[in-house]
Amino acid sequence: MTKTYSILGLNYELPNVAYFYDSLSLLDFDKEPGDDVWGLDEDLLQVLFSDAEETTVDVGWYPSFDEAGEFVVMVIKNRDWDSPLLRVSAGWDRAELSDKIAEALDIWRPR
Repeated sequence: MTKTYSILGLNYELPNVAYFYDSLSLLDFDKEPGDDVWGLDEDLLQVLFSDAEETTVDVGWYPSFDEAGEFVVMVIKNRDWDSPLLRVSAGWDRAELSDKIAEALDIWRPR
């Protein structure tokens, strides 16, 4: 079943989502990272798909609670967090981060 999910104000039609967590969209990109440093951790967005490979799209801030950190976007297959299918980073820029998330979701999307 396909459902619409909003991430950073953009809508994505995603099928077969088993789990969706998004605190990323609550961040205020008009402020500096240090203004909300306690909201910057490794668990900002997670989309788990109920496909055969148990694909996960994950976004976190590394290192956690450090205003000098960066967003890391990963695509994980078969729960193999040590060898992500995709690992890209983005700075404190909503458009750049949105592009990286779209890239991750596009890699997952069945053809």
